[in-house]
Amino acid sequence: MNMKIKIAAGIVAVVILTGVALFISHRQSLLWTHKPPVPGIYISKKLLADVGYSTPEAALETMTWAIVNANYDKTVESFAPEMQAKMKKDPNDRKNVESAMKRGGSFFKGMQIVAKKTISDDKVDLKFTQETTRANNPDSKYFFQVIVKIGNEWKVGGGTRGGFMPDWDKGSNIVVFVAQ
Repeated sequence: MNMKIKIAAGIVAVVILTGVALFISHRQSLLWTHKPPVPGIYISKKLLADVGYSTPEAALETMTWAIVNANYDKTVESFAPEMQAKMKKDPNDRKNVESAMKRGGSFFKGMQIVAKKTISDDKVDLKFTQETTRANNPDSKYFFQVIVKIGNEWKVGGGTRGGFMPDWDKGSNIVVFVAQ
């Protein structure tokens, strides 16, 4: 009788572990959670995650994830303190911003960080692309976002700039992740 219980318990354990393994393998985003993105990889909407603020790339992905998922509080948290103060100034803006995030998030398909320009030890500018289901504007192939270090975390430092910036790629302080 004791042997039958041990065999049954072993079979149950194998079934549970197999189920967990299958669940994780079909939910790749669980494997990605809390890991900073590898610069230069394409991050689809499905793989987009809250990966924290340990790197400039992680800060941009976390902010994008928050916007795409209409998570107002996480979006505000993603910004540097001066931007947070502006966003929190008028409580009535929250509904408008959440509504805009829901509309915009439905169009988002993915993003890719293609280059990083170091401005100082605590400030970088990321060059990235975004894929959406909206008609693409040829003048906005690339977007640029300043990311600043606050304490031990990187935060979004201001508005996103789009369009062509001919002098952005000049200088020795640029790391290119993807050929452009």
